[in-house]
Amino acid sequence: MSSRFPYRDPDEAAAFALGYFSRLQSDPDIRRTWLGLRSLIQVRITKPEIAVHVDTRDGETMAVKPGVAAEPPALTLTLGADTFH
Repeated sequence: MSSRFPYRDPDEAAAFALGYFSRLQSDPDIRRTWLGLRSLIQVRITKPEIAVHVDTRDGETMAVKPGVAAEPPALTLTLGADTFH
């Protein structure tokens, strides 16, 4: 099995990453952990360049949105697409 990220097209990669972070909400333990952060978290993936942000500031909602957050995030996680994969 290859460890390379399968999407090199930025649009396909962005859709995959958005779907991945959205699916995290379905796991109660992962959701609880993200909600406990009560933060705006920016995730940047390189090669290809894509961004997703997760907003859990209210502690009740895990809002996953495409792109760069309009407000400064409390945390930015930057990693290469192959590492993300």
